Amino acid sequence: MISAAALKKRCEQSRDAGKPRMHFSVFAEGRLAALESAMRDWQGEEPLVVAVVRCWNKGPEEWQAFEKELKKMTRALPSLQGIILCLKGEDENGLTEKTLEEIHERFSIPILPLSIERYSWTSALNAGASIVNEIALANELNRDLLKVLVVSFDAEVFEDGLRTLHHRLTKRFVMSVRGQQPPVDFEARYLRLLSDVSVAPPAEYVDAFRNTLELYPLRDLLVMGGFHPGCNVTGGMEDIEFFLRFLARASRMGRKDILLEFEEALKEPIFYSDRRFATITKEKQEEKVKQETLSLKRIFANSLRTLEGSSVPEDQRDFLLRA
Repeated sequence: MISAAALKKRCEQSRDAGKPRMHFSVFAEGRLAALESAMRDWQGEEPLVVAVVRCWNKGPEEWQAFEKELKKMTRALPSLQGIILCLKGEDENGLTEKTLEEIHERFSIPILPLSIERYSWTSALNAGASIVNEIALANELNRDLLKVLVVSFDAEVFEDGLRTLHHRLTKRFVMSVRGQQPPVDFEARYLRLLSDVSVAPPAEYVDAFRNTLELYPLRDLLVMGGFHPGCNVTGGMEDIEFFLRFLARASRMGRKDILLEFEEALKEPIFYSDRRFATITKEKQEEKVKQETLSLKRIFANSLRTLEGSSVPEDQRDFLLRA
């Protein structure tokens, strides 16, 4: 078994780099052991899946809703063997972890609460990917058959979306869209946006560029150096920035098969609703869409031109991602 101390050493950047840090409580250390056991013991034929969820300040009511959705997801996705719950370091009074500690035995899979110092959008996701990778290395698991499911704590996936998720488990890309149907001409316009970075995405397309529910092969995350911390400055939307770099790399390498796989994923996105988004005022919803649209404009204006499909430089990464 890998200890929390050993895992921190393997995942964190050098101590003087001003990088994010992982913190494991005594309870979290027990959940880490449970997650490692579940990953090591998986004997199914389908790819092993570990989810990474970002959240903070979640009490009993929010956990009850999450539990309901997780039951549906584990039924639809039997190879989902654990969750890494990435928490803001300033989580108020440890509410999220404290609630989980009281109810964790109700869940059929282990949930690891991970407090992150210098928390950001990308540090949470990269921390989860780094932990999955290091557990796989320590236990000599086949990393070609490992996938990281990035999912929102507040997502409610429709039944047909769960079926699509299972159907696409062996595919490279899984895309999601908030609502029950995509925007008009979604596929064609999405592809046009990817091919012409001078075209800023319209606000109604923001829902199609969110990391509320996406499935990543671990190998792809390692090759690209994870999610780019620069997105914390430009306003988020780190998932689409990742896809832009990945697709630019595929194009540069002449990998038409990968580009075709991405087009295929656009034809059958997963539809979901967002509990948190639905509860905020219309004004705040509009403000959020404007912020994300601005972030997308920055990403589309810069990613393909400046990054050219490159991996995130090692010294810029939140956590180590050893290939």
